[in-house]
Amino acid sequence: MVMIQIVGLWVIVLCCLSDLGLSEHHGMVVLNYMKFARYQRIQSLKAIDCAFKDVSESRLLDGTYTCDEVQELLHGLCKVVQADTETELISSTHMTVLLLKQLFEQAERWHLRLQVDLSELENRLL
Repeated sequence: MVMIQIVGLWVIVLCCLSDLGLSEHHGMVVLNYMKFARYQRIQSLKAIDCAFKDVSESRLLDGTYTCDEVQELLHGLCKVVQADTETELISSTHMTVLLLKQLFEQAERWHLRLQVDLSELENRLL
């Protein structure tokens, strides 16, 4: 059995590798990818935490702020978080494309044509 922990929700989902329709080997590859993706998410969340900590330690020095100053702080923080998130999303997309490239190259060596059901990408039950 595979145990999947969704970070932030602390929901534990149990599913059998055979339910995925994969061999044990391929199921382990999927599990390893999910562990890798979880590690990447944790790193991204740490970067967001650092952005908030940086603003807190470097910009929140006074006890009183005007509405404009608070808006400026929040706007700057928003820009930093957006930029970090965009960078991480681009990186994630790049890694996914490289993974697909590896799979397609292996399939082509065996003269196989793989089909992808993009509607399954939203499947939260996995």
